[in-house]
Amino acid sequence: MYTTVFIKKFLEKIGIPIDILYICVFCAPFFSIFTCLMGYLITKEVTGRIETGLLAALFISSCPSYLTRSVAGSYDNEAISITLLLLTMYYFVKSIKSGNLLESAVSAIFYSYLVASWGGYSFVIALFPVYILVLILCKMYDNKIYTTYVVFYLVGNILSMQT
Repeated sequence: MYTTVFIKKFLEKIGIPIDILYICVFCAPFFSIFTCLMGYLITKEVTGRIETGLLAALFISSCPSYLTRSVAGSYDNEAISITLLLLTMYYFVKSIKSGNLLESAVSAIFYSYLVASWGGYSFVIALFPVYILVLILCKMYDNKIYTTYVVFYLVGNILSMQT
């Protein structure tokens, strides 16, 4: 709901008057574009190959369960939430690879927005420790991973408590 109001105010500020109904109708298809883009980026970040990123975007765009949530007129929170889920994961993986704490904080910001928009946010906060545990078991753990996870967990939970 806040997202559509923000989009409406932004468009009116740049001189495009639009009814909130049209924003609600086209919100899911608009965010599905970003979901495909984020599927491409996160897969490319993990594998380092453009081909696998394109395949991931293809699979997301043709997934039947996501198609039903991203059609025009389907005003539900899943279209926005899945985009936010992938944004959170993308910046988390990117910050683990680079050790950049700003990217970890950006991941936490997207996580807090995900908490505000979707009740399934608990999957994310439960998935990241499992990922860290797998890295520990595979002996791939280092200080970059520790600092990334600590920043994500602290900033993400502090911001989430504000919503």
